[in-house]
Amino acid sequence: MRAFVRQKSIRQATLHWHTKESSAKNFFLKISRFINMKFLRGVVIVFTLIYGCIFLFKRTLFVPEYIIQKIQYDSWSIQQFDDPYLYKAISKYLKGENYHVARRSKWFILDSVQASFPIVSDITIDYVARNTVYVTITFFSPEMVIKNQSVLFGVYKNYTFRIYSGNTIGSGQEMLYLPQYAAGLTTIDGLFYKQTAKELQQQMTLIYTAFPKSKFVAYLPGAERTVIMTSDSKKIFINNLIDIPQQIKNFELLRRYYADYAKLREIDLGSLEKDKVIVKK
Repeated sequence: MRAFVRQKSIRQATLHWHTKESSAKNFFLKISRFINMKFLRGVVIVFTLIYGCIFLFKRTLFVPEYIIQKIQYDSWSIQQFDDPYLYKAISKYLKGENYHVARRSKWFILDSVQASFPIVSDITIDYVARNTVYVTITFFSPEMVIKNQSVLFGVYKNYTFRIYSGNTIGSGQEMLYLPQYAAGLTTIDGLFYKQTAKELQQQMTLIYTAFPKSKFVAYLPGAERTVIMTSDSKKIFINNLIDIPQQIKNFELLRRYYADYAKLREIDLGSLEKDKVIVKK
């Protein structure tokens, strides 16, 4: 009796083991290539950024023609408000500075200027020629304009400033006059020791609204009274330290119901009790 023994395929087993080993090698090879590509890509990006920064600095920060040496101010800005100290302050921050640095730090410059000149709304800086920039300044509108003889002052919030001859800032606004005895005042800050500039401005708004056709409105410093010359030439005195709406209400009642109103020359609304007035024919 014969028995046949089939020989196992060693080659097949070896081939199976070789296939697993190749797959592992391929896997690690792919990972290695992926890591290398990612690393190389990162190196390229970093190199590009560094080169770009160097190129940018060379073309901006280190170019001599961008160092500001001359400033041209917008003629409209100067016409509005030409306080020399304002323009001197702006020049101090800009001259000798790189244009690109100044433009990107504009808000720091604006904040610094507004600390001394709150009337400034914005500053625009443009490069126009070698070492030269063009600066435009915009302003807030003053809330009140006060005239002391031939001199004008503006009030913005609690900031007071001189309006120079020819300036257009505040033009077209209602004007508050000061009497002849205040002619020597070189500043109006002294007007506000019993009330703030903002409070006086709010009071004037009420008065201008109540007497829209008046010939003039004058404020008496020290007395804290406002004098209104009406369109029919009556002098009306208002006490700025007491209830102004109540005084205006009393005037309206007097105008409507007092029989001899047309003959009155002076009306004092704020020297007696709140429901009493002094009249003079």
